[in-house]
Amino acid sequence: MIAFLQPMCAARVQCPAFCCGLLTFHVWKKKEEDFQRETGEIRLFFKFWERKNPGPGKYERRRNNGMDYSIRRVRKEDLDQVTKVEALCFPPEEAAGREAFEQRINHFPESFLVAELSDGTIIGFINGCVTDGNTICDEMFEKADFHNPDGAYQSVFGLDVIKEWRGRGVAAALMKGLIEEAEKRGRKGLILTCKDRLIQYYEKFGYQNMGVSGSVHGGAVWYDMRLDFMDTGK
Repeated sequence: MIAFLQPMCAARVQCPAFCCGLLTFHVWKKKEEDFQRETGEIRLFFKFWERKNPGPGKYERRRNNGMDYSIRRVRKEDLDQVTKVEALCFPPEEAAGREAFEQRINHFPESFLVAELSDGTIIGFINGCVTDGNTICDEMFEKADFHNPDGAYQSVFGLDVIKEWRGRGVAAALMKGLIEEAEKRGRKGLILTCKDRLIQYYEKFGYQNMGVSGSVHGGAVWYDMRLDFMDTGK
């Protein structure tokens, strides 16, 4: 789901970060083989506001008020941090718990991106399973086996950013990253649910309002939003 908490939080795709101020971006390019040798893994990063894959082993650090953050795939060791961020961003009746996040990390890490400071602190994330359905049902939030790796639509269960980093473009960077990943993997599009006050925000990314959702997650009224790419044959 997507909602705003008081005063800026509460979207199952949460915390839309309206840009305030100028961001200076620094692209740090590294050979893939060197990066893998040093870290033991490939981290995926995406160039802000561009629909172009920078390629394996290349990523961008974003600099804001003297602090760097980067976007990468979730790792198993991130479980405690993402659970804590969720609890800060959503009321108990809407927040996913540790068990749910553990399932998501195990089932679809490729659809789970985190924003991380240079000191390892996670300040936000976006996640969701892949499905053939074009809307989100409440059962999907708790049961990771709804994930279909070959599905048509990338869902967005949550877009979270901690209070101190809202309004700095972090949420937009995470959303753009997941959109690009979905397009690269040949998805038909993305789906999410949000509260009425966030409809216009998600429309800026290309989502269309499909009307009141069948979801009653947390006892709230949600709206189905869908972003469709060009026909991919799915």
